[in-house]
Amino acid sequence: MRKTLLAAVAGATLAIAGSAKADFIISSDRTNIGPNDIVRFFAKNDGLNGTGTKLLAISVTMTSLGTDNLIFKIADADLDGVNDADVNGRGSPGALPISPTAAQINANGGSYVRFGSVASFLIGGNLPEGYSDADGNGTTDPGGDTRAAFFAATKTFRVDGFNGSGGQVTTNPIMFGAAVVPHKADPTQARVQIAGSMAGEVGPTQAFTYADPPIPEPTALGFIGLGIAGLVGRRNRRA
Repeated sequence: MRKTLLAAVAGATLAIAGSAKADFIISSDRTNIGPNDIVRFFAKNDGLNGTGTKLLAISVTMTSLGTDNLIFKIADADLDGVNDADVNGRGSPGALPISPTAAQINANGGSYVRFGSVASFLIGGNLPEGYSDADGNGTTDPGGDTRAAFFAATKTFRVDGFNGSGGQVTTNPIMFGAAVVPHKADPTQARVQIAGSMAGEVGPTQAFTYADPPIPEPTALGFIGLGIAGLVGRRNRRA
């Protein structure tokens, strides 16, 4: 069920928002489960300007804009005896489904960015050591316990990926990532932003920035201000 921006700002248990950026429509939903909020991010290629119907490549930075760090799954996903930070959304070689529920994400414990089918698209082509920049220094981090230490206390990370099998069709919105953050009574205090670029199987790369809960556009804030002013004026006339 899709809810309005007003409901999202009010802090509903499940709030869904969407935004069109260039030729990729980015949307999200937020679900509170116990102490955590799980934010799922979706993308749809609208096919305009020759971008095709797929999502082929991504470069996405996910950032917690609140006071808390993102929560990640830290486990030995590849069974090499060293704990890993799973930023691919796979948790184990068995993997999650393409579009896991918020409960599944919460149970598996972590934020991630991924796009494509489990079988055909692994970030960096290697579980779970993908291309990521956990400490924000502009350099891809090493894997294993070193990278897991980065992710244990970070508010931002970047994942780059290319689907060599041809990309995922996005006729309907398809989930490409999720953020797990501590729950706040006011969801704007647990805002999560994603930014970067996406590309279809043809056409140009498209840049985007998107936050959940959405930040009202300046024009929308202006209308809200006018509405408040009108209510105040109406009240004064009645006084």
